[in-house]
Amino acid sequence: AGKASDHAELIIMLSAERAQIRLRLTSYTFTCMMIDWKMMIAIEVIEGDITKVSADAVVNAANNYLWMGAGVAGAIKRAGGKEIEEEDVRKGPLQVGEAMVTGAGSLRAKYIIHAAVMDQDLHTDAEKIRRATINSLLKADELGLKRIFIDCVVFV
Repeated sequence: AGKASDHAELIIMLSAERAQIRLRLTSYTFTCMMIDWKMMIAIEVIEGDITKVSADAVVNAANNYLWMGAGVAGAIKRAGGKEIEEEDVRKGPLQVGEAMVTGAGSLRAKYIIHAAVMDQDLHTDAEKIRRATINSLLKADELGLKRIFIDCVVFV
């Protein structure tokens, strides 16, 4: 739970041509974000289950070989079906910072955007996360998606 001294800040900078979003929260705990990408109007910070969200796509912070073992990826695979990982691995590996789209199996979302934020050593940094986030949003834009659900692991 959040404490009065807790502080979180999120910055999404897409490019010089696109908007920068800055979100600063004090005294709140959050686990995920909903972004209205096309209109750049609504950012909703919610705590919830990424496998139950109704959106055009969910973004999964992935390793570059796209194996879905534990954590959020494991939850997505368990809820949506092993076909997500099978498609994922067929399309991989990716360079760290890239993103790739698969179907969402039996999830309520239409797509999963897999953002390669780390390689097999499972270490990441702000630049890798920034590139993967930008590429995830660009994939959403290419598909004409309006509502994407991004687990905050992508931003941490």
